[in-house]
Amino acid sequence: MAASPGSSRLRINVARLTLLVVSVGLPLLLILPDPGSDTSPAAGAAAASSLLDLELSTFDGDGVRLGTLASGKPLVVNFFASWCGPCVREMPDFEAVHRRRSGDVRFVGVNLQDSAEAAMQLVRATGVTYDVVRDERGELYRAVKGSSMPTTVFLTADGKVLQVRGGELSEPALEAQIDRLLAR
Repeated sequence: MAASPGSSRLRINVARLTLLVVSVGLPLLLILPDPGSDTSPAAGAAAASSLLDLELSTFDGDGVRLGTLASGKPLVVNFFASWCGPCVREMPDFEAVHRRRSGDVRFVGVNLQDSAEAAMQLVRATGVTYDVVRDERGELYRAVKGSSMPTTVFLTADGKVLQVRGGELSEPALEAQIDRLLAR
């Protein structure tokens, strides 16, 4: 039994629409941050002591524990990559807040999925002066259940995860989160 010309056109149009949705929509879902993403520690972030014990890499290739970078203060950990537009946009805001609040809280930028050269070029271009390290195997990112870029993690001084926030943060939003962190 042969298909009618109308049903053949319908199948072709459905196939085209499916191809369009998959080719445009899927990549967008993979790269766009979820601005409302807000995961609490109860959603499964790693235990505090294990997070502070995780070893990251300096850009010189040395190992450094997250707990050493915290130096006994609350910690703002911001995951970034040079290919992530929202990461690039928020880094100057993070630097401005770091300059104002460095006496209260430590900042650590954690690079994912970049060459060391690309990451350091971005750090220089955005004027970041806080500690910057690499999570070459993505262990810390997985431990905090990161799901978008950028992701920012707010840790209390004893290493407990207060919040994991996916998506770009503005300067006022970052200040508000730090106030909440310091109130703990």
